[in-house]
Amino acid sequence: MIGSTVPFPRTEAERTAKRDPRPSIAARYASREEYLERVDRAITRAVESGWILDEDRGLVTSLAETRWEAFASGYGAPA
Repeated sequence: MIGSTVPFPRTEAERTAKRDPRPSIAARYASREEYLERVDRAITRAVESGWILDEDRGLVTSLAETRWEAFASGYGAPA
């Protein structure tokens, strides 16, 4: 899986300070669990549509978990 990521701001305060028009992670997801549930639903739709293979489900989930840990915590987020 190759691509690029521009992380959402962590909080609404960070979003405002950076003048980022996108809703923050905190505004989008109530918790890590909610985020991963949404990821799982999106993966299911992508598999059903033929965009990814079911055997790649674990990889995509793992990548999403890694991004959550990096971006929701602020570690790895651009300054």
